[in-house]
Amino acid sequence: SIAPGFWRSGRHLELDLTGVFGWPVEVCYRIAILVPLAVWALLLIFGAAEKPGGREVGRWLAGSIGFGSSRRWLLIWTFPFAAILASTLSDLGGGADAYPGAAWGTLAVLLVSLVGVALSGGVHLRVRQEGSGPELPPASPLRPWPEALASHGVEVRTLASWPNTGKARSIRQRAAGDLHERLRLRGARVIAPELIEAVDDLLGANGDGTGRSRLIFAPDDCGQTEVVALAAEILEQRFHAATLVVVASNSTALAAELAGWVPNRKVSAVGPAGEIERNALIVVADAQILSDRVLPQLKNPELVKRFGLIVWWHLEAFSGVLAANLWAISRRLHRLLDSMGRYDLRTLAFVRSTPHGDAQPGAFVRRLLPHPLPAESEVPVESRMPRDVHLHLLESHEQFFAREEGRSVLQRYRYLPLVAAKVSVEENWATHLDVPTDIPTSEAQAFLKLTAGDVVLSDRLRPDNATAAARIREIQSGELLSLVEMISHGGRSAPEGLPHHVGITRPSNPYAAYLLSRLTGDRDSAGFGTSRRLVSVDAQPGVMRRHLLLALDELPDTRTGLQKNFFWNDTVIRRTLEEIAGRGQLERSEVRYLDEWGELRREHEYRSKWVPTGDRRPLDTVGDRLVEVRDLSSGGDKGEGLCMLVDPERLTIQAYPHRVFLHDGQRYEIKEWGPLDAALAGGRIECARQSVHSDTWRIRNAHVFNIEPIGPPVRLTGKTTQVTRFTASLRYNEEVSGVYRITPKLGTSAVEVDKPRLGRPIQQGFDTRALVLRLSEEEKQLALLSLAQALSHLLPVHLGVEEDALEVVSLTGEIVQGRPAFGLAIVDLYPGGIGLVEAIGDDNAFLLQLLQWAKEWLQNCACNSPQGCPQCLRSPAALAANIDLPPVRSAAIELLDKVM
Repeated sequence: SIAPGFWRSGRHLELDLTGVFGWPVEVCYRIAILVPLAVWALLLIFGAAEKPGGREVGRWLAGSIGFGSSRRWLLIWTFPFAAILASTLSDLGGGADAYPGAAWGTLAVLLVSLVGVALSGGVHLRVRQEGSGPELPPASPLRPWPEALASHGVEVRTLASWPNTGKARSIRQRAAGDLHERLRLRGARVIAPELIEAVDDLLGANGDGTGRSRLIFAPDDCGQTEVVALAAEILEQRFHAATLVVVASNSTALAAELAGWVPNRKVSAVGPAGEIERNALIVVADAQILSDRVLPQLKNPELVKRFGLIVWWHLEAFSGVLAANLWAISRRLHRLLDSMGRYDLRTLAFVRSTPHGDAQPGAFVRRLLPHPLPAESEVPVESRMPRDVHLHLLESHEQFFAREEGRSVLQRYRYLPLVAAKVSVEENWATHLDVPTDIPTSEAQAFLKLTAGDVVLSDRLRPDNATAAARIREIQSGELLSLVEMISHGGRSAPEGLPHHVGITRPSNPYAAYLLSRLTGDRDSAGFGTSRRLVSVDAQPGVMRRHLLLALDELPDTRTGLQKNFFWNDTVIRRTLEEIAGRGQLERSEVRYLDEWGELRREHEYRSKWVPTGDRRPLDTVGDRLVEVRDLSSGGDKGEGLCMLVDPERLTIQAYPHRVFLHDGQRYEIKEWGPLDAALAGGRIECARQSVHSDTWRIRNAHVFNIEPIGPPVRLTGKTTQVTRFTASLRYNEEVSGVYRITPKLGTSAVEVDKPRLGRPIQQGFDTRALVLRLSEEEKQLALLSLAQALSHLLPVHLGVEEDALEVVSLTGEIVQGRPAFGLAIVDLYPGGIGLVEAIGDDNAFLLQLLQWAKEWLQNCACNSPQGCPQCLRSPAALAANIDLPPVRSAAIELLDKVM
């Protein structure tokens, strides 16, 4: 009707109805049928030539729609097309009254395509990222791991072995089966069923905020990475929301691991500049970057509304001073999300499981985070071992170099963990290496460029612990009591039939080494018989000032609002606001509003006048005015080369002269500085690059005075000598006179001990808090010093805090309430205290257990020497703290016999 001439020419897809070029009708209708099939074939050829993009690129066509990974629901829509094709088959053949061949061919293509999509499995394989290691080889007979290492001269000692506990239970919730199937299709294996059920519940939660949070107590590597990646993807599909993951440190490594389970999607680690990728599905930030860079950006409502899931990753890593800062950071984040964020925000918190109640992880997390975490939100993951697990101590690699196997390895790279990893890989064990924190990145990378067989060593290492049959790592004193939970799920995705071997380095803390020697491999009592106590602290004055200024810059608030969001005491808030206002950093204006009972309230709203500079505020500091440690050779005079920031009160503790430390993968040594007043006035001390590996401890003489008890004394114990305890405020002072330095000759057992003295001793002191253990009778100074040193080794292990967070000082006649006092003071080494003392001060059972552990350790030391040995009270740390009067093992035992 519109173009009859063009229609009669037949130069269109329905050429079989009119004919074209004088061709026979039979030819025309066959061409018409084949044209759609030819176009389809070209598309198939193009698709085959393209690199497969994974399941996600095809979601525009068909998804699962609640049927797991199955797409067979599409078969329903094939019936109409099949009916038309069957009913019109007899009408084909060409001519004015025939059924159009092009239409019939198009329907046939659609039918075949729909059937193909319906029968596709939708398998979503994990995409291996570049540099993540080779594909797993099939399991093959291997020499036992300790024997394999020993054959190359790397000596190991087996500490304990645990048999596998068999398969986990099946998924109990029917709906969670879909989540489990999706994980299976991605290649995730042996995921804890409790994790899957908890995340499925969380994603389906609605209603009030109490149902949109989960607190999961789980061992390491039981599937947290895979489950969080899938949860983030589902959340984005359902609600167009992103996920924010908060980690203690090393956000780049976690982001890379998550990216392996979210192919073709953006996983972004927030760098020092604080830039958040706009299209990121998962944003990973460490707590310091979150505080310094991310939270100021979340003042933008559009940005804060992007996040629908907040994941707190391994909260047990936040203890002591880190907890003091995260306490405030989490409340700043919660305040912004509560004011401008999504109404359906979900919270997922992971904390390492503990086999004993000593750790009190639930109370720790609830004190640390502001989110509602009712009892029904708790999800304990069963402690299991998918593989046989063997724990070994790496003892020596001297024979490796004596046999000249490592002649190509330079002297400065001959670290025992690196050599053990190389040998393990050469023996064809799938190996994962956690580079120890005392090895510079540059030296580790240089070693990993060596070849293992015909392949570069770094290319043969496994990217994660789940796929490794052997793992090498160091153990810090504060995480030792969690060792079994850290290694139990290792190798869960490794080839079938392989056990999981873990090689650890010897801890520098002699008490930690003693506990390792007594570790039991019995399934019913696996572990140490106790757990690390997680210490969460309330607001510390310096931390409050720092974070209150940042919070008021992010969002103005009233005193009532601050009290509601931060759970601070009103008196504390008022005093802090008055102090900040006295500096001219606050402005206030009167506001009126109706409270929740409809009553008119009149208050002042506070707004920060201080402009955030974006400077780093390390989470191991508590103040807002810090001293810089700079490498001037790296442009320190131009504002570059910043290596460390230290609280002024802790300068001799963290930045004492000749201290060797690592920063940004490089080794530095602090230059000799003094006097103290000049360093504090200048706000800077210098450091320089150091090429020689060494360990240092400050030689010090510590005292306490101006001891003022807080509360009445409480009797703790007593046999012939009674012990009472009380919390006190006091003045801590230490004189640093030199450095105790040990320089090992790498690749051998030889070490060089050096004790350089300072030209002039440095004295520093500050006000803090302490837990005083007072004895009813006068005791010899040597006995008190010896017991103090024993407790100095115990406390970091059982509290999980840094070695320099506490100091145990002997009291040898200091005046307390008008009379001389003899005993011990467990001193919080942060100005004003960060709550460590309060966390243990009223727990008689814990303090008694500490004394009992100390007695058992000293009595069972293998040295049997009255003076002691490096495995008890003659360690480098002990000698540095008591250089003029070394502790004596028998004196400490004798004193413990009197009080226990």
